[in-house]
Amino acid sequence: KPVQRRILYAMYEMGLTQSNLAKMLNISASRVSEILAGKCEPTLKVARAISMTLNIDANIVLGV
Repeated sequence: KPVQRRILYAMYEMGLTQSNLAKMLNISASRVSEILAGKCEPTLKVARAISMTLNIDANIVLGV
């Protein structure tokens, strides 16, 4: 999905692992993995945190 690809690209640009991102977002690494695999959608709170942490437009993170 484009959303997951954009998140992964931003992680790559910032040199972040899923574990690093999980710590920054205060969620589990398995939750980050599920979001990136498209198995679940982030909550609004997590989507906002992803947007702010990775400097990605919130509409992209929310798939709008």
